[in-house]
Amino acid sequence: MPDNGAIITTTALFLPLAGAVFAPALARLMGEKAAWPLSLSLFLPLLAFASHVPAVSAGAVLKGGFAWAPSFGLDFAWRLDGLSLTMMGVITGVGFFIHLFASWYMRGDDGYGRFFSYMNL
Repeated sequence: MPDNGAIITTTALFLPLAGAVFAPALARLMGEKAAWPLSLSLFLPLLAFASHVPAVSAGAVLKGGFAWAPSFGLDFAWRLDGLSLTMMGVITGVGFFIHLFASWYMRGDDGYGRFFSYMNL
């Protein structure tokens, strides 16, 4: 059974991907208000990565993953150290603020859902 840190980080890695997949449908259903859940799909990983700062700043290297295609011997694994945590924070933080600005800038545009899908991807 994986620890809570592995579950949080693995979920945080897949939240932007889920936002990319569901962005066109959310834009059709919610219109311009779809920017909020899509921006949240970047803000929640930022909080998740920030929750690991105390452990990583103490020198810990967090590892996790799961068997992706065990019959082929393929696993999905990640390693979280100080540099990767910093880059994840920068990418998700800047991406979140880009989403907020773009939600205002792209209002009324026909490609609203496609734009946010690409941004989350």
